[in-house]
Amino acid sequence: MNLLNHRAFFSIFVGYAFISTLLGLITEEKIQAQDATLNRNQNIHIAVASNFASTLRLLRSAYIEDHPSVEIIISSASTGKLTTQIRYGAPYDIFLAADILHPQLLIDENLALKASLQVYAQGQLALITHKAQGSSASIHLHSGKIRQIAIANSRTAPYGMAATQWLNEEGFDEQSFLYIKGENVNQAWQFFSQGGADSALVSLSQIILAESTHPFWILSNKDKKQLIQAAVVLKQGKNNEQVQKFMAYLRTKKALNIIEESGYRVNF
Repeated sequence: MNLLNHRAFFSIFVGYAFISTLLGLITEEKIQAQDATLNRNQNIHIAVASNFASTLRLLRSAYIEDHPSVEIIISSASTGKLTTQIRYGAPYDIFLAADILHPQLLIDENLALKASLQVYAQGQLALITHKAQGSSASIHLHSGKIRQIAIANSRTAPYGMAATQWLNEEGFDEQSFLYIKGENVNQAWQFFSQGGADSALVSLSQIILAESTHPFWILSNKDKKQLIQAAVVLKQGKNNEQVQKFMAYLRTKKALNIIEESGYRVNF
């Protein structure tokens, strides 16, 4: 082989090697992209109202028993705060709110799927105290011995709104007590459990799951539709098969039993 042919052969060889390497990289990147999509579709990111966070963790554990390859990420805050995060593009697939109003607002704003809207629980408001001052919640608060009440923010938390409405129905106002307000009902519970308030208006579920031994009363409200809690699929979760399966799971007997045992009504 003369020098010219040798150089030509070498150039062809190098070119072939370069093209093969390039195609290999492109194929590898394509496979990695496909793997990332598959992994993404095995994950579910759920935004949940703080009152339901502990119950959702129980539901997640039960769900993963049957779907071990699925990862469920939970982010909790007040319903109002989560709604704001979703509006600003937070990467959630499912929204479990403490009311039906906020999911409906997101549907109206084209940020959630209308057909996916479903009620998953009805919350129950409760008054808990370190020391009972009567045989009922009303007598307890009218005793004159209660100074501080922990309560969720009524502007961002449906449980705060329900608590404020119940207090108003009982004849109390902003001057009746020193209100220690949490951003959400979990913070209200923390204020009480850490001794920062005489009493607290919280979710019955928090009392049950904490196995609290403190006296408490379940409160009735004139608005029978209050604390109806709804779930909705957000735009990011639209094409995620696991999202659809988890939404269906929330309607199963297994899930409803967990929800009911956690202190929620499931017969709407």
